[in-house]
Amino acid sequence: MGGSQPKEFIARELRFDEGQKEAFEIIVKKHQDQSAEIRLEITAAKKAYYKEGPTDSLALLSLTKAYGKLEILNYEHFKEIRSICKGDQKQAFDQLLQKIIAGSNFGMGGQRPRP
Repeated sequence: MGGSQPKEFIARELRFDEGQKEAFEIIVKKHQDQSAEIRLEITAAKKAYYKEGPTDSLALLSLTKAYGKLEILNYEHFKEIRSICKGDQKQAFDQLLQKIIAGSNFGMGGQRPRP
């Protein structure tokens, strides 16, 4: 995303006005707080899974559920961002979202694997 933080990139690409920027800040902060909690769950689930191994179906289920929670949170986060968009910004957001989804492992930390 051009080397800038995703938050700044999105706000710039969608040309948010001052009111939208303020709402966006609140949305981003909420998402950061909630995703941090889920990432702690993922870390705990990974530790259990790697301790017990792939034969422990409950550890795998716990890990899968934690990742699922993160994906649901991300979906809701993007839906909330879209809700502050006006007019043509909605279409621009939809196009930007497709690029974000295709080009990152959003919310997962780390870097995207290179082909």
